[in-house]
Amino acid sequence: MSHTSRKTAIRRIARFKERAAELRRKANGADEKSRAKLLGQAEMLERIVQAAERDSEEQPSPHQGKPC
Repeated sequence: MSHTSRKTAIRRIARFKERAAELRRKANGADEKSRAKLLGQAEMLERIVQAAERDSEEQPSPHQGKPC
């Protein structure tokens, strides 16, 4: 993975985390039906974030193991 795409992935993960937190905040003041929907969306985003973080940990940095 190139440095640029790694930075893009990190930014995307951060946006997903922020969006999940925002959905959870909205769910606190919502009616029961809307609350379930918002919490479901937040959980989906959190699963995506977890998978992306796991994938990024498994892939070595392009500079690891190479002399500078």
